Amino acid sequence: MKKRRSLQAQLAFAAGLGLLSMMILPSVSNALVNGACDECHTMHDSQDNAQMAVTGGPYDVLLLGDCLSCHTGTNDATNVRPYVFNATAAGYGPLGDTLAGGNFFWVQTIDARGHNVDFVTPGGDATLAVPPGFDEAAAWSVRVAAQTDLTTAELTCAGTAGCHGDRDTAPGNATNYGSIKGAHHADDTTIDGNTVGTSFRFLYGIEGTEQARWEYQAGVGDDHNGYWGTNRAADTVDDANTISSLCGQCHGGFHNSVEPTANAGWVNSGDPGIQGSGAAMTNPWIRHPTDFQMPASATGDDTSDYWYNGGGGYDPMVPLGSTAGNVVTGATNPAGGDRIVICLSCHRAHGSPYADLLRWTYGGMVVGPSGDVGEGCFVCHNAKDN
Repeated sequence: MKKRRSLQAQLAFAAGLGLLSMMILPSVSNALVNGACDECHTMHDSQDNAQMAVTGGPYDVLLLGDCLSCHTGTNDATNVRPYVFNATAAGYGPLGDTLAGGNFFWVQTIDARGHNVDFVTPGGDATLAVPPGFDEAAAWSVRVAAQTDLTTAELTCAGTAGCHGDRDTAPGNATNYGSIKGAHHADDTTIDGNTVGTSFRFLYGIEGTEQARWEYQAGVGDDHNGYWGTNRAADTVDDANTISSLCGQCHGGFHNSVEPTANAGWVNSGDPGIQGSGAAMTNPWIRHPTDFQMPASATGDDTSDYWYNGGGGYDPMVPLGSTAGNVVTGATNPAGGDRIVICLSCHRAHGSPYADLLRWTYGGMVVGPSGDVGEGCFVCHNAKDN
């Protein structure tokens, strides 16, 4: 059974947020932290013979708190850091306070609604033994064998068992703090993936364009994250800098069209990946393609067109990747090279109110004239619902 925070612990944690906002509130220019050192760090974790750390501790890199203690709160457009965990239900949707990556709030009670990171759901995943689609022999997988059993090993925010930071298996990179150290002080004016600090959202090696407010209440056509994508002509990882290739490090079977390595922990072990033939990236699909460019218009049974409520502009709720990783603003229909289907077109990275971290309720998508025209699946597959 998964361990949960006790009610007392949750209340104490929530009450401490006001203290955190005063103690750990450096200013930020992009990811570059400025301000007094003691807002984030402590020399000896001791003052008047009392522990300095706000919750738990002591922490690596002389920090005053862990990842969650710095990234918990309610986004309101004035916060200088992204809040990815709310103590109470996060506001979801274009006018809510949920950022681009989603929120860990919903995974506290339902496993399928988020990634089970150690700070939020200590004790591992109560349901999954391995990540769905895990292929430990895939060329892009750097996860160590000890981290494949999610019922005993926990996901972390960063490190070899996480997404952020240096995910290499070198000993110094194993922890949340060791793998990401120094990144918050890096000049990330140019996102090139060469270091953790100059990678998109500290996802080492990944490129893209970062929206300054992490897509807080981003509207149609507004500035939004620019996700790096590629149009794969064949079943290969053509570009290891794309956001989907990062997801493929754990979910390789969903990013690959050839037969995954046998893995008893995955129910689809031995089945093909994206398509049945295992050849080039073409129909018929048996799993949704990623790093794949949509056709220019809806002219055929399986092609689609990208729109929002009749062509109102780019929709951050259903993002696309770009071969340039740039930010598209106000385009009624993204041009060639900016129509790449990515994992994040359908899923949130941290969590959502819907099953499987989806951006919308899959069971609520109804083909034919209905109230969901121009929403969810039909932002791309609009010919099926108008």
